[in-house]
Amino acid sequence: MADTNIYRASRRVFRIVFNCVSQAVEGALMDLPTVNTCAVVVVGDEGQDKQLVAYVVPENGATKRNIRDALKSKLPFYMIPSYFVILNR
Repeated sequence: MADTNIYRASRRVFRIVFNCVSQAVEGALMDLPTVNTCAVVVVGDEGQDKQLVAYVVPENGATKRNIRDALKSKLPFYMIPSYFVILNR
């Protein structure tokens, strides 16, 4: 019974951490002049590795590489999204 409670509590903590990380990444993206709007989500099945995916509407023809490089100076490496999806307005 105690093991089940620990498992549930740890899953809850991971959700909170991933939520905080995705919000921090969204904030860093929105601070960039090359980003109009964005959303960051955590993807991955339960029990599998999780990855961040950033959906971005760029400004002035910014590319995935421009955005990724700008984030590298603002965030630690583990907070850089694994994938960037560029969306049109």
